[in-house]
Order: sequence, then structure tokens, then C-alpha cells
Amino acid sequence: MMEINEISSMDSRKTSDGGSFIAITQVTEGLYILDEKDQLVPGIATELPTISEDGLVYKIPLREDAYWSNEEQVTADDFVYAWQQIVDPKSGATGAFLLLDVVKNATEINQGKLAVDELGVKAVSKYELEIILEHQFLISHQC
Repeated sequence: MMEINEISSMDSRKTSDGGSFIAITQVTEGLYILDEKDQLVPGIATELPTISEDGLVYKIPLREDAYWSNEEQVTADDFVYAWQQIVDPKSGATGAFLLLDVVKNATEINQGKLAVDELGVKAVSKYELEIILEHQFLISHQC
């Protein structure tokens, strides 16, 4: 793999350039990834999300065999923390726009009107993440 531009940051909260995003995806794994046919498949998630009847609540079970480089297990709390950091106006995250008007309370948190713990992302258990949306979206699992 080759990149012609300098990587501006490996901090996903502060990255906005393609080269940095490519580098980050080479050393981290998200909830879902694209397979060799560009189909959405579980990464740290164990399966595609369970979606509530109203289309607002997504529950995502996580693998128990995912570890950070320091050998600590990756848990649902790690995702909650990361998403809260992205919308926290104090973090200066450039990627906050990805969650605004999508995840419950993200916009109000980013505007300083609500605390970060009111974001619609919760750890249901150590290995289950719940995401609550502001609005129903039509999403195909065949992206």
C-alpha cells in the first residue's frame, strides 16, 4: 500500500483527509467492514444489527475476542466513549458531522446544550451496543 500524502493524524476524531482515513482503517477494525466484494460484513460486531420495529433502535452484539494493542478487550463501553468524544464540542472532532441529526441528541450535545452521556449510544452489556437514532432511515443490508 502506498500513500502520496503525509498522514495528518491517526486520531480518528481529528482526521478529515483521505490518506489518514486509509491509514486508520489499515490498523483498526470498526463494527462493520467491507469484504472483498464490497459487501458489508461484521468486523467487531458478530452479526448485522437487530433493528426495532420503529427503525430507531439498533442493537449490535460484539465479539468477545477483540483486543486493543495493550491486550485489553474491546467492549461496548469503548464505542460509547468514542462516539461521545466525536460529538463533544470540547474535543474539536472534525467527524462530528457524521453523527449530527442521525444519532439521538448528537446535535444538541455538539451545540453544548446537552451532556455527552445523553447521546443515543449505550452499552447494554459488556458486549452489546445500542444505538438510538433521531429519525428512521431506510438502510439496506446489501449496501
